[in-house]
Parts: sequence; structure tokens; C-alpha cells
Amino acid sequence: MPSSGNTLIFAIGRVWPMSANPDKSLDEKLFVFGEITDDQLAAAMGAGAIRQRKIPPEDYLFTNEQGGGIFSTVDFCQIVGGTGAGKTLFTIPLAVAVAAGRDFLGWKCTRARRVIYFDGELAEITIQERLELAVSQLTEVEQALVSKNLFVFNRESMLTDLGIELEPLDSVKGREQVEYLVDAFGAEAAMFDSRFCLLAADMKESGSMPTALILSLRSRKVFDMWLHHHGKDATKGGYGDKTAEFLMDTNIELSTIDGDHRLELKFQKKRKQKPISESLYADIAIEHSAGEWFKAGEVPKDRKGTATHSNESLVMKAMVALNIRRQDITDDLGMHYIPREAVREYLMDNGFFERTPTGVMEKPDRTAINKAIRNLLGEKLEGDSKQLRILKK
Repeated sequence: MPSSGNTLIFAIGRVWPMSANPDKSLDEKLFVFGEITDDQLAAAMGAGAIRQRKIPPEDYLFTNEQGGGIFSTVDFCQIVGGTGAGKTLFTIPLAVAVAAGRDFLGWKCTRARRVIYFDGELAEITIQERLELAVSQLTEVEQALVSKNLFVFNRESMLTDLGIELEPLDSVKGREQVEYLVDAFGAEAAMFDSRFCLLAADMKESGSMPTALILSLRSRKVFDMWLHHHGKDATKGGYGDKTAEFLMDTNIELSTIDGDHRLELKFQKKRKQKPISESLYADIAIEHSAGEWFKAGEVPKDRKGTATHSNESLVMKAMVALNIRRQDITDDLGMHYIPREAVREYLMDNGFFERTPTGVMEKPDRTAINKAIRNLLGEKLEGDSKQLRILKK
């Protein structure tokens, strides 16, 4: 080590004593970080100093009964899965849970936090539908927390409503946009959907990650989660080489099982796992029902069908969603209708009711939905050819 009187010049990844190259001027050696003495270096970076440093404990988004935690505010996580596997359908309810301070998959949420969700992939109507589905089971207090704490920056909405282009997040301007929003809203979690759509780099070639942004979020104590797509060979993980995983604290493989409403989460990388947090990092099969995710086989009976929603509210929810999607028809008089079959399909697709092996709604559920329609519209329905009339603004 140089003598205490020497001055050290820092550059990324190395330290040079001033005497190492006397031919270079001081200005040339100070082009990176500035100067510091070796005594200051030793005092700050010695093992003894590091052990005695007062570092705040990790702040986890979720914990278990043993006191272990998962997803801390200095963690970088990735969820990787095939196209249509359900990455967004899983992640938006996760963001909602964090914003509401609500437990998720048996993980205990430590408190409600500000969350920013960046979406570069979906149409704004799809985001609206996924968000509505995710908050449908919340209490009024929890919904108010979500309205206060969750911010969704959809690329289409930003451009249409605000005239703002969300820049590639691996560019300087894109990083600065995220940093500004995180600071302005006081976010403690940021979720990015997806790498392929939010970054300029070619995912197929490099699998690049915005390292500068990730480290910036870590320094700000902001948990960040990135969604990523599989390559053609799912056994090889996401697009690109494995160097993108070096910074990750957690890498989760997501895949469908037994149909569209069941997923399996496999923790491929779990750097932060400790003995007391093993249960949080265990591979798990989950099931989607009535807007929520549960451990497979543990869906409460009151979360299926109509116990937590009146049938009337479910029909209205379906009609609104289908109207937004423009899945309506027009008769010869110019009146707009929604097919009843489309309503039933919507309710089954979104987990409010189960399908029979032949793919149709159970007869008791079908009868209950027909009754709800009669209550809403005040008319007698006969046969499946009857349609639901809706009003257009």
C-alpha cells in the first residue's frame, strides 16, 4: 500500500497512486472521480470499518412468520416466461398488493408503498382491464390506497394523453425519466413490462440490461422488477446471454400449468435467500380466481362465483369490459347489444366462474347469471338468443 502521504486517483474498477505514472498531468488523472488519500481509503474501506458501519437493515416488501423477507428495496428481480404465459396478469396484482399493503400468496406485506408500473407492451385498454380485475376484490380502504400509491405509465397513454414519449430505458434520457418519476412520486418499487419493449438493445442478440438505471434505483432504495420473454427454447431462459442475470438478486421462471388460470413460479436464482426466508423462495403453483392469485388448491370457497361479488355486479363488470373492447353487435334499428354468451365467456375467462370439461358454464351458475340479467334489465329472458342491450354515449 502506498505511504500515507500519497494521493490516490480513482477510476472505475481500479486505484492508481499518483506516483504510478508521473508523466501524466494531474488534470488527466482526475478525469473520473477526483482524488482521495490512501488513509481515507483505508479508513472507509477496511474490513474493520465495513463491519462497524451503521447500515440500515434491508426493508422487505414481504415477510414470513419466521422473520425472513423477500423483495427488498435494494433488490433487482426478473420474471421470465413465454409469450402469453401470464407475466402481466401476475405482476399487476403484485403491484396492487404492494400499493395496498395487502398480503400476497401467503407472503405478509410489510406496509403500503408507492409503486410505479412502466408498461411498453400493452394497449391502454388492456392495462385498464387488468388493473380493474386486480382491484376488484379489494376493500374500499385498499382501493383508496391503490388509487393513491400506484402509478401506471403506459407508453400509449403517455403519448396520447400527455404528448410524452417514454424513451428507451437503456438511454440516458430514459434513465433520467425514470429517476425523475421515482423521486417525484416517492416510489419504493418500480416494475417494468417488459425488457423487450422498454429497452433499445436487441434482446435476441445481447440480452442487455440497463445497468446504470438498475444501480441508480438501488442507490435510491427502490425495488425493481423486470418482465422478460423466453427465447424459442424455454429451457435456456430469456432472450439473450446469461450476463444479464449477473446483477439479479432474484430470477423467477413463470410457466402455465393445467390451463390458463394456473401458473408455476420457479426461483432460478435466489441470492438473498436465508434459512429463515426459505419458504418465501420455494417454488410454488398458483391459481387465478375472481381477480386474485392463490396457492393452487387453496382458493377460498367464497372467492368463487358470487360470494364476494353480487351476480349483478359481475354482469355489469363484464358488460363494461366487453363494451370497451367493442365486442358488441348492432341490429337493423341501430341498437347496440352484447351477446349473453360473451358475458359468460368473460366471467369464466377471468376466473369468476369455472368451466365444465366441455368448456361451458355450470348450469347453476348459468341460471344465477340469467337471474342477475333479469334483475338488471327488468325483462324476461328466453333462450340464449336473447341479447343484452347497452347504451352508447
